[in-house]
Order: sequence, then C-alpha cells, then structure tokens
Amino acid sequence: MHSRMEIVLYLLLLARVKSETLYSCNPPASDFNIALQGFVRQSSVHKDSPGATAWLAVDGINAMDFHQFSCTQTAREKAPWWSLNLGKTFRISAVRIFNRNDCCHKRLMMAQIRVGNSPDGRNPICGMVSLSEIYNPAIFCCKGMEGQYVHILIPYFAQVLTLCEVQVYAVKATYA
Repeated sequence: MHSRMEIVLYLLLLARVKSETLYSCNPPASDFNIALQGFVRQSSVHKDSPGATAWLAVDGINAMDFHQFSCTQTAREKAPWWSLNLGKTFRISAVRIFNRNDCCHKRLMMAQIRVGNSPDGRNPICGMVSLSEIYNPAIFCCKGMEGQYVHILIPYFAQVLTLCEVQVYAVKATYA
C-alpha cells in the first residue's frame, strides 16, 4: 500500500509533467525513427505470454491487437519497465507509443517516458501517459532531450506493462 504522501507527490509530479510537456506534437518529417536500430530489454515476460518479449515493441509493426503477436507484456510486478538502448546519444524530438487496443487500455496509465544517458532509467521525464493517451497512439514531445536510453516504466504500482510499438524520433543533425 502506498502512503498518502507518496500518492500526493506522484500527483504533483503528474501535474508538473502534464503542464510542461506538449502531448500533441508530431515529429518533423526530417526526423528519423531510430528505435528500430536499438537494443531492447524489459523487466520480465508474462508467464502466459512467453513470446511477448521486449523486441516486439520495435519490430516495425503498429498492430495494436495483442493477439496479432506484435506486443510486449511484462509480468504483473511493481514498477514494470521497458528500455531501449540507442547505442549512442541522440537529441530526441518525440516518442510515439502504440498501446494495446483490444483490451486493457488503462494498464498504461501513468507510465513515464524517460530519456537520458543512465542505463538504469533514472533519467529526466519526457512525458507521462494520461487518460487521453491510452486509446490512440500517443506522441510525447521530448524537445531535443539528449540521451542514449529511452525507458518506459510504470512507477510505484504493481501492473502489467504492454507496448505494441515504440517509435523514437531523433533530430536529423544527431542521426548521422
């Protein structure tokens, strides 16, 4: 169980991130989806879906039906996470997340998108999934945040993390 203070602090963080992040941005045409070239891992794999491994979120298939075998799925655990290592530091313009749409939309609520150079996920927050982003592919503006790692995690709560596709866009000047 979470203390009242933890919940209040988390809600304050959510309000701050929501006010500082532009959720309706589209990556410029000059930016590239670099997620396909990275290395991925996740905190666990659900026992009922042993094939739902981390790489399915960067397989280039935007299918949002879990039964089309293109989504990841962790076990139900406290603070589940998914991580993308881009191999070098990029200036990230946006991250687009495709959520599962056949069921379980709310599982992704309050997931944080973090970008930075720490492999353990303790990086600045680019965005946080709110109720308005759970039914459609959600785009989070990272405004040129620099990082080698993109982490998606659901902090504080026991939950299953499912991602059907993750696209990461880098500013063209940092792609070469």
